[in-house]
Amino acid sequence: MMKIMPVHELLIALCRTSFTDEDRGRIEKLAAGIDSWERFVWLANEHGISALVYDNFKELGLTGMIPEQQLSVLYNAYMKSLGRNTMLSEKYDELEKLLGEIGIRPLLIKGMALERTVYGNRGLRQMNDVDFLVPRKRSMEAWEYLLTRGL
Repeated sequence: MMKIMPVHELLIALCRTSFTDEDRGRIEKLAAGIDSWERFVWLANEHGISALVYDNFKELGLTGMIPEQQLSVLYNAYMKSLGRNTMLSEKYDELEKLLGEIGIRPLLIKGMALERTVYGNRGLRQMNDVDFLVPRKRSMEAWEYLLTRGL
């Protein structure tokens, strides 16, 4: 059986939204064993979880375990994600209102749906776009209506 490397085990342990005292102890122990915080941060970024990792370290009171330079990278990723998500959320709300004018109710899926439900609109679900569904028979109507409204 393949053994999971500590850096990967820590990343997996941080991919949640709530923690027990036991979880905190395990994460602290795993973090103490990280030999390359540069690699850890790189992997968090590659997997699109830098914002979540930063927030969870902060929530657990463990930010002091991360070297300042790498903590700054995680913090900046969190702030970038929060700003981008805020902008995307505002655009989706505008789109939803416009489609509502013609009786079409879009259904959020994937990233934004998770951001609004699981993550609680805190910028933790890193994303670059908003995915939604509209009824197939009205998709062209929705597309054309949005185009005429500048979206």
